[in-house]
Amino acid sequence: MPHTNATRHHALSVKELGVAPQAQIFLTIAIIEFITFNKTYDSSSAPGDFNFGASFLKNKSDAQVLKLKTQEITHCRLAMMAITGAVVQTLIYNEPLW
Repeated sequence: MPHTNATRHHALSVKELGVAPQAQIFLTIAIIEFITFNKTYDSSSAPGDFNFGASFLKNKSDAQVLKLKTQEITHCRLAMMAITGAVVQTLIYNEPLW
């Protein structure tokens, strides 16, 4: 994303955005949460299991499925820490990483 003013602080851009776009983002997330509420909080499925990529687990043993699920959780947590670090570094130093 191009930066037009290097002295502008990134945290202020949320405030400059205005109420209407933020409300639109919030409503979009709320609608998605409402649509997937039963699937998310159903006790018959695993947490976060939206059946994406179920075809990759076909013909795999229980041990292989458990290993893949563990790897997915590990790598997702690492990715969340990495993106959080990138955002915090950008906000602290007030300059883009890339």
